[in-house]
Amino acid sequence: MEVKIQCPCETRFAFDVEPLNGRMPVRVNCPACGADRTELANEVIRQKLVAAATPAVAIMSAPVPPAAPAPARQPMRVPMPEPQAIAAPVATATVTYCFRHLKNPSVETCRVCGKPICEECMEQYGFACSVYCRKRAEETGMELPVYGRQRAVIEARITRVAAWIWRAAVFLGVVVLGAWIWYTFYASHPRVIYSETLPHGDRARFYQFLAPNQVLLIKASQMSLFDVAQHRQLWSVPLDVGFSPPPPVSSRPGIEEQVRLYPEPHVVATTTDLWILFPGRLVQYDRHSGNSKQQVPLNPPFFGLAQSDTAITMISSDESMQQMMTRITLADGAVKTDPIKFVRVAAAPSNSPAKPPVPAAAADNKIARILAAAKNALPANARPAEPERGSLGDQFVADGANVVQMKVDLLEHKTITRQAMKPQNKKSLVDDNLTAGQSLEAAEQMINDTRREQTGGVEEEDVSRYQVTLRRWPSGSAPDWTGEVVGSPSFFALQSLNVLVARNVI
Repeated sequence: MEVKIQCPCETRFAFDVEPLNGRMPVRVNCPACGADRTELANEVIRQKLVAAATPAVAIMSAPVPPAAPAPARQPMRVPMPEPQAIAAPVATATVTYCFRHLKNPSVETCRVCGKPICEECMEQYGFACSVYCRKRAEETGMELPVYGRQRAVIEARITRVAAWIWRAAVFLGVVVLGAWIWYTFYASHPRVIYSETLPHGDRARFYQFLAPNQVLLIKASQMSLFDVAQHRQLWSVPLDVGFSPPPPVSSRPGIEEQVRLYPEPHVVATTTDLWILFPGRLVQYDRHSGNSKQQVPLNPPFFGLAQSDTAITMISSDESMQQMMTRITLADGAVKTDPIKFVRVAAAPSNSPAKPPVPAAAADNKIARILAAAKNALPANARPAEPERGSLGDQFVADGANVVQMKVDLLEHKTITRQAMKPQNKKSLVDDNLTAGQSLEAAEQMINDTRREQTGGVEEEDVSRYQVTLRRWPSGSAPDWTGEVVGSPSFFALQSLNVLVARNVI
């Protein structure tokens, strides 16, 4: 279509163009004054399109002669078609195609030269029709929009994703390599936090870690506290443990002298104090300065020490061999000593039916047969001696603010001997030619043979009858309990209840 325009500056110019949807596909500037005359061009295109559609409308509006004479002649009016009917052929006539791919309809125009382009051209060049137009846009500084489906854009996006993946892989590789180097050369090797050089033969020392980062050192003449985090000694005080180390004993010349260690003291640490149990006494020290606050004498025999969150309870005796319970409150260091008087409680009658008395001779024969079977089943070095009937002593267990005393009396000694290992049926693998695959099985077979030689392949189970009496101290806090159990009893003090376990009965 030829478009002729007269600019207000009296300049006339013409050009050929293929309208897009009835309008100019690109801007039009006057070659003389450079003004934008796109609207004038659009008006010329609109007039030509209307003029091209007018003859068809005129033909449709011509009067049609009547087919037969009518009584009354009346002019026949043909309705004019609606604007949509006129615009439809115009729209159909203005469909444009790509100038490069003649069979593809255009979807966009080149932003540089204004030529119609299709989807295939845009996938290759974007909003330009050729490489020449893209280069021209770069030279003139024209900024073209980015088309997401352009091949160059997709390839650039793939390249960026691959670069990020490669960088992440390199970063992870460096991290893994650094972690391996750190673990291999640093973390896997022990790091010295605290060290001390011991003189030759001086082994009579006791060390204990105290939270959070403190080490307590106790030896015959000195006690020290070290801060591991700050690598310094907090305090050091002279100490007398009450005994001297035995002289070194050398059995053979040229062999290193063997020195027996001191008995390990029992240390109870609080935030402000250190309670240390030495033979015959319990000493309270200030944790911040190491000064001694008080000493609590403990006469032998000493039965034991029980510790809770609030107090320390010790069972010892006085000069008259009377058992004494000493209780120390950790908060204020108050000491209270009470005598322990054990009162035997009569055993509750058993609900089981009474058995007929067994003659003394028959009972002795039965016990003799059981002991003989046990002695024949076990080797000489594993035969246990039969305990004597009677009291087996007392045990003291801490139970919160109290102490539970358990007295155990043996009523009847009885054991059951049973086979604990299967007899050896396979031939020894050691006698044959061993292979690498049979080494583990051969080692297991040798261990079983050694156990079988030591124990005879049998084990003994204690099914003796015991009478257990439990008493809580201080006295009067709970009634005493006495009962009969089968098997060696054990007592456990839990937070909500106390448990007495004997054989398979709780």
